[in-house]
Amino acid sequence: MIPLTSQKPVAKFPLTVHLPSGTGGNNVECWAKITQVRVIDESRIQPELLGKLSEEELEPIKQALKLVLNL
Repeated sequence: MIPLTSQKPVAKFPLTVHLPSGTGGNNVECWAKITQVRVIDESRIQPELLGKLSEEELEPIKQALKLVLNL
C-alpha cells in the first residue's frame, strides 16, 4: 500500500508523486508518498472500489516504486 496525503510537500521530492484532483476518483489534490510503502493485512482492504488510476496515471508511481525497491 502506498499512502496518500493532501498536504502539499514543502519541497519537491523525487519519490513523491503528484495526483491532481479528480485523479482516480479522488476529489482533492494529493501526493503518493512512495518512500512510505506499507504492508497491510488483507482484512483491512475494503471490498468496495474507491477509485482507480489509469495506466498513464499509474506509470510515475511504478517508476518511483522501482527506485525505492531497487528493481
